[in-house]
Amino acid sequence: MTAKPQYRIRQARPADAALLPAVESSAGALFATVPGYEWIARSEGHSETAFRNYIANGNAWLAADSQDQPAGFILVSNLGTGLHIDELSVSAAHQRQGLGRQLIERIQNVAIARGCASVTLTTFRDVAWNRPYYEHLGFEVCDVSRAPALEAVMLKEAEYGLQFCDRCSMIYRIF
Repeated sequence: MTAKPQYRIRQARPADAALLPAVESSAGALFATVPGYEWIARSEGHSETAFRNYIANGNAWLAADSQDQPAGFILVSNLGTGLHIDELSVSAAHQRQGLGRQLIERIQNVAIARGCASVTLTTFRDVAWNRPYYEHLGFEVCDVSRAPALEAVMLKEAEYGLQFCDRCSMIYRIF
């Protein structure tokens, strides 16, 4: 019998920045199987410099494997009175281990510790491991016309090729 891999969630360190693009690329490869979204699998992700900026600002956490190597990560930014999940990625080799859920739970706890009212994100409406997954974790679809900061995020995403009509914004209310 094979032992289940052990992971721990920790804040990302500067040395991790060079390793995170490979995790992002591996996670993004799953989009090659989704008709209409194959281009995402071929897209360039964050630069090492961008990862370093998230890390320097204290807004990057990762799921580290038993050798302390990144298996997944979550990046956040401040948005209004809450934290916004800019990206959640888990390497293909480490998916289906509960790492996404653990990373989100860490961010929910960070948001509570920082006195935030919510955690928000934007995601694909109709990709099985997106909107339905976040709903399962307690997020609700929210109307961007009532959340101008989230609407601005979605409009910025449109500049990168993400179709507004394929996306939705979601919120997890803390209080």
